[in-house]
Amino acid sequence: MVRLFIQLSGFTALWLAAASLLNVYRFGAQAASQILLSAPFAAITGLAGLATLLLAQLRLKRARWGIALALAVVLGYALCWWLSATLRVGRPSSAIVIAGLLVFSGAALAWLAAEANIAPSFRLTPLSFATALVGTLIAVTGAQGLAEMHRGQAVQQAQAISHQLSSQVFRGMQDSTRWLRRLAERWALLPEPPSLALMQQEMHSYLRDHPMLEYMVVLDANGQVLSLSVPSRPSVDNAASERLMAAPAFDQVQNSAQWMRGGPWLDNDGRVVVDLFVPVVAESYDNLVIGAELALNQLLDQAALQTPTGYRFRVVHENQVMYQSDAQWPTYADVHAVLPLPLDQISGWQLEYQYRPAPVGPLAPGFPELILLTGFAFTFFLVLTQQLARLAYVRSGQLQHSVWHDALTGLPNRRLFEQTLNDACARAREHQERLSLIFIDLDGVKEVNDAMGHAVGDKLLEEVASRLSKTLGGRGFLARLGGDEFVILLRDDHPTVDDLAHRLLKDVSRPYGLLAAELTITATAGISTIDDEPKDAMQLLREADLAMVRAKQEGRNRWRRYSVDLSVQVDERLAVRDALQNALDENRFELHYQPVIDGRSGRVTGLEALLRWQDMAKGLIPPARFLPLAEENGLIVPLSDWVLTQACIDANRLREQGIVDVPVIVNISPVYFARPEFIASMRTALEVAGLPAGGLELEITEDVLLADAERAVRNLSQLRHLGVKTSIDDFGTGYSSLNYLKNLPIDKVKIDRRFVVDVVTDPNDAAIVQGIIAMAHHLELQVVAEGIETEAQLAFLQRHHCDQYQGFLFWRPSPFDDLLEHLLEHDCELPLPNTGLAISA
Repeated sequence: MVRLFIQLSGFTALWLAAASLLNVYRFGAQAASQILLSAPFAAITGLAGLATLLLAQLRLKRARWGIALALAVVLGYALCWWLSATLRVGRPSSAIVIAGLLVFSGAALAWLAAEANIAPSFRLTPLSFATALVGTLIAVTGAQGLAEMHRGQAVQQAQAISHQLSSQVFRGMQDSTRWLRRLAERWALLPEPPSLALMQQEMHSYLRDHPMLEYMVVLDANGQVLSLSVPSRPSVDNAASERLMAAPAFDQVQNSAQWMRGGPWLDNDGRVVVDLFVPVVAESYDNLVIGAELALNQLLDQAALQTPTGYRFRVVHENQVMYQSDAQWPTYADVHAVLPLPLDQISGWQLEYQYRPAPVGPLAPGFPELILLTGFAFTFFLVLTQQLARLAYVRSGQLQHSVWHDALTGLPNRRLFEQTLNDACARAREHQERLSLIFIDLDGVKEVNDAMGHAVGDKLLEEVASRLSKTLGGRGFLARLGGDEFVILLRDDHPTVDDLAHRLLKDVSRPYGLLAAELTITATAGISTIDDEPKDAMQLLREADLAMVRAKQEGRNRWRRYSVDLSVQVDERLAVRDALQNALDENRFELHYQPVIDGRSGRVTGLEALLRWQDMAKGLIPPARFLPLAEENGLIVPLSDWVLTQACIDANRLREQGIVDVPVIVNISPVYFARPEFIASMRTALEVAGLPAGGLELEITEDVLLADAERAVRNLSQLRHLGVKTSIDDFGTGYSSLNYLKNLPIDKVKIDRRFVVDVVTDPNDAAIVQGIIAMAHHLELQVVAEGIETEAQLAFLQRHHCDQYQGFLFWRPSPFDDLLEHLLEHDCELPLPNTGLAISA
């Protein structure tokens, strides 16, 4: 800080010197009257400033040098004070005192610093010197700008004076011409030329009423003088006589506008005069010309009285001074210029003006102080913030790095990767290069975040990024897209990329030692390549993403290459998704029903509602193709609402036909079941259809227990309280928690068709089916077997006492009206095939 203080002191002195020199240049002789505008002051402050800056650069080994320099500075400012008292201009400006104290204090502190061997914290580096110089230049330029602004204001005011003077002169000439025209028009109406007496009488009257007119004259058509009136003097002077001798004839006045005015001239009395000529066009006699001499001094004197303080002007015509507003015309003025007078029909008029402020005017007193304060402020902040500027430069580099790199791992982010990928694809198309992209998605990071916190998850991502970088070894471009997704851009052939992907997944799956525990995660990768066919960046990234998604579907912790069939499947999924929305809007869905029959009597115990979508272009679309898509994009909610409402309406139709003991069975999606409004939706569907709760039965899968088992138990309990029966569909393929099963408020379990298909030929399936039936009966639950297509399957299930059956062997799904007609005709019974087994009631 000591060195900085000394530097600022030296720069302050240099600012004062620059201010003085600038004012000497601007104010000339006037500068001698003020000490701040004097050349000696500029020299002394300049030397003191240079000495102080030299002191700031040196580390003095001896105290006498510091004392000598400090005394030199003090003596220099004492000389300034003496000059100020000698010239009797009053006390010097406070800026001198402030600058002197700064310089002296800086010198003293420099000596102390040198004696104490204090290491400087700041040095006058080229950067700091450049910033100080820039600050000084800005200060001087700002002061110069103020002066130019003041000059511009003076010019604008002078232009206003010019226009004002021009308007007054031109208006006076117009008025005089108009008076003469009125006289000419009156004479033109006379039956004969006016007599000389009438001419003299009217001209005397005009001259008396218009004091700016010097004399009037009447000329015949050839330009000869007929009558002359000179009221203000005994006779016309020689100059006026010469002008009368050269007076224009009638044709010249009538045909040439320039002869309507002549001049200007200076008469013998120094007045500015202009000659005016107006034709008298008469049909009853020869034409005449009326002329007059107009003196403009009254107009010019009036303009001079209205001129602001400090302005002097004179009218010049063809380098001859016609009029001057002030007898004293100084040789020096702050503003001095010449402007043309915009008089339309008289050329050569100019207005020469000067602006000379008073010795203590609005510009002079605060001019150096303004430079000092402005320069001091600029340079102080510029030099003082030199280290801050360096810090800002470092921070800007960090900010630039953060814009293009991931904050957590330090890897390039999505923005930089997309730009690099675009450039690489363009280069590959141009040079026929091979380009490969590996898209890596981590498996299990969400579970780590949920179980151990995001801090551990972030540390895990850092470790994964480090392992990927080491394995890659600089061969490709590694970036993090966000979350748990990484991408690698390579220029390599197929076998090398495949081997690299294998090693990358292997390294990621090694255990991680975090928080004194070992964590293990895996990764799944997709690979896309540019071979012969050109691809753009987004297509390459999309293909790698599709390949990664397929690898996840195939079991995770593996990689897969992109193939064309993946895009075809995705396109088909997109087409189905769009068509699904349209079908829902246009109500193109319908319900088919398949009966569930009692295993002993063959009586129908329920009708399962099966959703069907009949597309106009693609025909019947199986539920397995569109229901997963509906769950992904949220359409499953409005679709489930429609199914529930329609099923309840159909169940109410059964009751209207007298079939009250056959409920309608509806499969409920786990997404729909997990909604907080699920129970309210059930009530709404029953109320809309007017159906008692016993006419509806719901089937849920074991997946509903995975997300929130407590919610599932609560919803099932509310359904039982409402009177709606429930069963678990696809039993044995999902969660299968016996602990939850014994406490679930359900009525049935349905054996999945995958166990029923090979129940006769596969001992494992047979054992599973026997176990499910035995367990359910011990829990007092009914068992339903679905997918029965052969009598052998039926016989096996009958042997092991399955309660209810469903399958193509009994009835294929059909529209509600067809099934209702059969039920009414056969009293709600379907005949059981004879398997040779006697079933006891």
